[in-house]
Amino acid sequence: VAALVLGRAALSGPAATVAHVDLGAPRKPYDAPRWLPVNRPIAFRELVSDPRELEVRGTSPDAIRLNLRVPADLHSWNGSGVPITLRYRYTAPTVQDNSTLAVEINDQLVKSYRLGPAHAEDARGRMQLPLLSVPEGRVTSDVDIPAFRVGSGNQLQFRFTLDSQKTGLCSSTATEPQRAAIDPDSTIDFSHFVHYAQLPNLAFFANSGFPFTRFADLSQTAVVMPERPSPQELEAYLTMLGHMGQWTGFPALRVQIARPGDVAALAGKDLLVIDGSPASPLLSRWRTALPLSIDRQAGA
Repeated sequence: VAALVLGRAALSGPAATVAHVDLGAPRKPYDAPRWLPVNRPIAFRELVSDPRELEVRGTSPDAIRLNLRVPADLHSWNGSGVPITLRYRYTAPTVQDNSTLAVEINDQLVKSYRLGPAHAEDARGRMQLPLLSVPEGRVTSDVDIPAFRVGSGNQLQFRFTLDSQKTGLCSSTATEPQRAAIDPDSTIDFSHFVHYAQLPNLAFFANSGFPFTRFADLSQTAVVMPERPSPQELEAYLTMLGHMGQWTGFPALRVQIARPGDVAALAGKDLLVIDGSPASPLLSRWRTALPLSIDRQAGA
């Protein structure tokens, strides 16, 4: 199975034998392939496969979208946001019109900029931010994304609305196609955040499998299954691991499977218990220590 999920075995025919699989080094905390590094500024060019994904054309193009996955426990003690150094280019209008750039996170507006003629003093005053306009309508801006809108999975959106530049007698036709782009050297920076969260938090677990996915290979996780797991319990186990792998971008190569009698030997492990039996001895033993207990008969 490990050879298949790692893609390191070329299999053919009705049967094949894999003699050895190198799992590689254990993963480090917070290094999931699909999570953004949070120890340095990240250039937008790292978030796309082709810089042309940061370009649009036309008067009302679709938004430029950047998917951002970060650990769920990022925390800012002083409530500060996530800084973005934003650089963008656009076909600068000859006169002030209604062209705008809207910056959104998860479809919620963060900031809207009016895109004026390429004059530094006009851009600074209109946008109310330290903006610098450079030749060909290239602008630099510092944006702060409110931290409370940043969870485990986010999408950063840039929506350009570009008025057509109509001149001369043929006023119904634009002189040239409107174009705009987000500069690949723009950055987003989570490095001033710390890792802190109050647990348990079922939203963290449901969204991204956190805190178990802190190690992408689940090397610190043990899944405790019944001695004779039912098909439903096995399905829950496999679905859960698949969901976690989808969020981290890495398979659960080092997860440990255990039985209720093995718990005493699992000191230091993060435990996931899957047991649909109301008479589970392990859950009965821990019931008084659980933050919430739901009884089917009493309702709570």
